[in-house]
Amino acid sequence: MATVFSRVGGAVQDWLRGWLRTRGVILATSTEERITSSPIIESGTGAASGAVPDGSIWVRTDGPPEFMHLSSWRTLPLAGSTAGRMWSALEDFFGMADTEAEHGWVLNSGADAQALDPAIDTAQAGGVFQLVTGDADGTTANDGSGMVWGDMPIQLDSAGGDVAIEWRVRIKTAITDVSVGFGLTDATTLEEPFTNSADTITSTATDAVGFLYDTDATTDEWWACAVDSDTDDTANATTGTAPVADTWQTFRIEISNDGATIRFYIDGTLELTFSGDAGVGPDAVLYPYIIACATTTTSKTIDVDYCEVSGVR
Repeated sequence: MATVFSRVGGAVQDWLRGWLRTRGVILATSTEERITSSPIIESGTGAASGAVPDGSIWVRTDGPPEFMHLSSWRTLPLAGSTAGRMWSALEDFFGMADTEAEHGWVLNSGADAQALDPAIDTAQAGGVFQLVTGDADGTTANDGSGMVWGDMPIQLDSAGGDVAIEWRVRIKTAITDVSVGFGLTDATTLEEPFTNSADTITSTATDAVGFLYDTDATTDEWWACAVDSDTDDTANATTGTAPVADTWQTFRIEISNDGATIRFYIDGTLELTFSGDAGVGPDAVLYPYIIACATTTTSKTIDVDYCEVSGVR
């Protein structure tokens, strides 16, 4: 891996470190050994000061994190100069084919007539897949609606480096009486890998990692969850961030290739880091998943804008 020096601190550094790690770059822990005039990664609001050496990277923090190259003040492409050492797959659901055999996603729904297999919402531009839950009794078997990227199996210890998965999701209907989860799991059938009752996470999956919003919890916020060989991570906890009805949010999970260190981001902010405990099984075959289920007898609608999986090879 390449190493760069940075004076970026706090949450911006956490975000930057995770983003760079999946692109084959490590942030140096100290700037003391660099030549004073050499380029550096710095952050702040507005334009960079003249004190930052030419050729440095400026990370603006008065909006979504954005890289700017000072010599020409052009936004840098996200792939950067290490793109050749990366692998990635983006599903934007644009022009999605009609059948599972064509698009590679396993579509699942419960027995209730209101529970539908996920499908493209043609009324929305840009490619949006929509999940519609049942309204029978709040059980996954009847009211669940979900999909699994069956053509994208991932085994962490064979990936060559850290793996990241990112989703852009919104709960289109009211955020009450619903369970929504997404991430990586070991099954392609209709299953909620995690549920939450009274702030206690229960895993159904043997190996999985993901975000979960479940209004059967006492704390109705997005939770970070992981399970390794049926052992739940003791770090499973709320992120402190809740959804807002009909509002898009971007979720990112970064996982070390031994499965032990997991970082959870919402809208670019590092919310939680799991380390040194159960994590997720590095030798398990995992698939990107998203599932929604009503928890009472009111149908719910969830939109998915995209799913991206990437890593170092």
